[in-house]
Amino acid sequence: MLAALEVVGQPIETAWPYSPSVIVDASTWVPPAGVQPLYRRLSALCAPTPRDVVQRVDAGHAVLMAMRLSDAFYFGADADGVIASSEPPDPRRRHAVVALGHGRRGATELVLIRNSWGQGWGQAGHAWIDIAYLAPRLYGAAVLTQEP
Repeated sequence: MLAALEVVGQPIETAWPYSPSVIVDASTWVPPAGVQPLYRRLSALCAPTPRDVVQRVDAGHAVLMAMRLSDAFYFGADADGVIASSEPPDPRRRHAVVALGHGRRGATELVLIRNSWGQGWGQAGHAWIDIAYLAPRLYGAAVLTQEP
């Protein structure tokens, strides 16, 4: 994933939407022609812990996080856009999001994320994740740095 961001890049969602069907033969798949602009980033691995993610976000960095998901990620955001659940993660459901901010709701520490599933997910593609929800799900992290 990090190599793809560095070499291939990521387009805006409206230019390259998710495929509505499953790709059967990945060897024959090619990206849509003429998709521009593509955003590329170098990265540096960091500790896959909520504390390290928060420290790097607070220092002004975007952090790519690899997570194991559960149903709450799909359907569990509350009216404030917060995902908080004690349900166990499903190791087969893996996804990456970008951590952009850090805050609190009362005593609960939260990380603001940007998802790639479009404006219909969460609050216009964003959600706040409770640190207690994030901790058992986070298995990889990298700081996104400058363009190559």
